[in-house]
Amino acid sequence: MNRWLVALTIAMSAMLAINSVLGPFVFDVVAYGFPESVANQGIGLDAVSLLLVAPLGLLSAWATSKRWSLGPLVALAVAAYTAYMLVQYLVGPNYTYAARIYPFQLVTFVASLATATLAWQVLSAGPPWTHRRRLTAGVMFGVAAFVVLRYLPTLIGAAGEDPLPEEYTTAPAFFWTIVLMDLGIFVPAAIATGVGVLRQARWAAAAALSITVWFTLVTVAVWAMALTMVVNDDPYASDGQVVLFLALSVVTVGYAGWALRDTFGPRHSRRGA
Repeated sequence: MNRWLVALTIAMSAMLAINSVLGPFVFDVVAYGFPESVANQGIGLDAVSLLLVAPLGLLSAWATSKRWSLGPLVALAVAAYTAYMLVQYLVGPNYTYAARIYPFQLVTFVASLATATLAWQVLSAGPPWTHRRRLTAGVMFGVAAFVVLRYLPTLIGAAGEDPLPEEYTTAPAFFWTIVLMDLGIFVPAAIATGVGVLRQARWAAAAALSITVWFTLVTVAVWAMALTMVVNDDPYASDGQVVLFLALSVVTVGYAGWALRDTFGPRHSRRGA
């Protein structure tokens, strides 16, 4: 199982890197047809995917080959990130023609799901994690609340049929795809994981750490998207968003690093967690 996971993780990471190289960040050979603001966000997303996430996926494959528990966990987070990003590129452009990149992105998406499934099989068989349960559950509930609050104006506006934010009016599929994944998948998963941690469910340990790493990667990506908009003088750029997500990125990276070290560090065996 580890060999298959290593192979799938390497393939997925390579395809993620290729997709980023073909996009607007490097060669810009893929015609997504996004409006300016969404295209700028795509540049930031591709930059993080190429320079951070794909290398992290390769490192997780190496760690898995060494039979380190950290390898499958990071592979799961990278696979979730890849699937999350690919859905936006598969649905967001709202293609009215057969885009050449679509089959490749579809295969990459399938590879990410296969990697996530295999990584989960490896991880969920581990022992229940009872260390710092209240803190971990609080973090899961906290990130779920943060995402809900981000979309609260949209949810409230839905009652009055308010229009979309202006920057997304020309790309509504892109906006609603992200809303669906954030509120329909991530928030319920984070809440369920928080409850599972409190109840000492066997699967909750892997889920909590994977969600932590995934949320960290997405937060850094959102910061890069906001920064790209500012650098490119996007009409909808916001210095406040850059500062907010930079601060949030620092916090999430710090917490993720601490949580991973706390779980897999040298004191882990002595603690018996």
